[in-house]
Amino acid sequence: MKEVIGVCLGSSTVSFVKAGKNSGNEINIIDKISIAHNGNPKKVFKDNLINFNKDKLPVVITGRKLRFMINLDSISEPEATEYALDHINNTKEEFTAIDSLGGETFMVYNIDETGKISSLVTKNQCASGTGEFFLQQISLKKSKSC
Repeated sequence: MKEVIGVCLGSSTVSFVKAGKNSGNEINIIDKISIAHNGNPKKVFKDNLINFNKDKLPVVITGRKLRFMINLDSISEPEATEYALDHINNTKEEFTAIDSLGGETFMVYNIDETGKISSLVTKNQCASGTGEFFLQQISLKKSKSC
């Protein structure tokens, strides 16, 4: 079985997933863990990667902003979502949208008839107290004073 580690550096948690393909080329989730980072995602990532990835498998990272803090291969959330959708579509179910309900931003990816993301609807909620409201206020005040 070919295995890989995926890590999502989210606004409030760091999530690790070990996935692999079996002999039938089906993708299976082997292990997963999600850890609150309390404002220090880089430390949580470093502290937990070695334990989670004892076999030293290839690692890919996703996340909206925080993925750029780590010097590893990364993909955007929409790209990761399309890969996941390809896997889900092997079940022959039809989907018209996928929700991404993060701690900072809620997003809905609309899916076209080919199974690809066609549009995005988003709204900041600052659900986990990550500071998005504060950043919006700084931007608002900055634009008023310019």
